[in-house]
Amino acid sequence: MTLDKDDVKEAVKAYLVSRESKDERKEVFKQAITEYLNAQFAEVGKWSLRGLLVMLVVGILYLFAKAKGIL
Repeated sequence: MTLDKDDVKEAVKAYLVSRESKDERKEVFKQAITEYLNAQFAEVGKWSLRGLLVMLVVGILYLFAKAKGIL
């Protein structure tokens, strides 16, 4: 059985218009956004307030040691 270009176009149109496919696409889109946001929140977690405070304290200690001639 061979399909010509028009048959494929009609099948794609029918899929895009059907209610079931809309729900499927909606669910896939929700999952994709959720995964993306989870990845972004994980990335932001690296730069959390606690991490920034630790870097600030280390920076202050470095500057203090540099000023006193320890380093």
